[in-house]
Amino acid sequence: MVYRNTLYNIFGFSLPLVVAAVTIPIMIEEFGTARFGVLMLMWATISYFSLLDLGLGKAVTHRLSAVLSSSSEKIASTILSTALTILALLGMAICVLIVLLGANLTEKIGTISNQDEVKRAIYFVALGIPAVV
Repeated sequence: MVYRNTLYNIFGFSLPLVVAAVTIPIMIEEFGTARFGVLMLMWATISYFSLLDLGLGKAVTHRLSAVLSSSSEKIASTILSTALTILALLGMAICVLIVLLGANLTEKIGTISNQDEVKRAIYFVALGIPAVV
């Protein structure tokens, strides 16, 4: 059992690495270095903001398992709804922050060749942030 799960973990970590090793050179060639650089910045932004759940997911899981073992479903639903509300509000606040700061940053940086395209990318990332958080 442990051997099989270890293999699943190794496979789960190595598969994205193999896919990236194959696809990233193709993407650089197709997009160009400037567009790929913007894409990398967007991926980094999404990765950093995905850390902002502040450990709430693990805390809720731990608390829910304790509450559900004592079969108190009303308390469990309150915990879950409170956590989802906090995460939704946090995600929306980050979305607004990215839209406001991102649009201003692209205007201040004069070396971006296609600012409209970068602004659209920022808006798409901002829309996806609440789901990531």
